[in-house]
Amino acid sequence: AAVVAGTLYVVGKHRKKNKKIKKLKKENKKLKKQKYGY
Repeated sequence: AAVVAGTLYVVGKHRKKNKKIKKLKKENKKLKKQKYGY
């Protein structure tokens, strides 16, 4: 049970990280559009 809980915890952390990365990528795209106009 401990192993499963640990795995779920890690996966949850990973998901949050991925969401953050996606958000950052979106922000970067917006910034590029503003900077270069495309």
